[in-house]
Amino acid sequence: MRKEQIGAIGESIVQNLLGGTLSEDKYDMDKDLTLDDGTQVEIKTQNRWVKDNSFSLNTLHFNQLPKCVSVDRLIWVEYGANNYINIYEDTKREYTIKKAGYRDAAAFPIAGMTLLARLHLPEEAEQLRQLSGADTRWLRNL
Repeated sequence: MRKEQIGAIGESIVQNLLGGTLSEDKYDMDKDLTLDDGTQVEIKTQNRWVKDNSFSLNTLHFNQLPKCVSVDRLIWVEYGANNYINIYEDTKREYTIKKAGYRDAAAFPIAGMTLLARLHLPEEAEQLRQLSGADTRWLRNL
């Protein structure tokens, strides 16, 4: 439930930025958002994996990695310790598999992404921090 709420906040932010129509199926296997020109967009909302300076996907979620590398546009919504939210586009879709505790994660390096927007959204940033339960020691100021 919390992950779905986090995702919905990120999807809303991106829709407000780019326009388009959000998928009505919360388990859509292809995309989260369709732009007016038909471009399909996958949106991932999370805080940065500080150790690796990347965003990550749990490889146990079988459909996520193929969807992220094949969709027309991959957008990452990053929240941190302050009231800003960064929106990145990952055009390279390059990743490496890393150990993340007991699981494997596909790590997408932020260095290869384009920052589309840095938005001052105090309410949404606080909601994302609260919902994630992230230890604020590991969140960076954006």
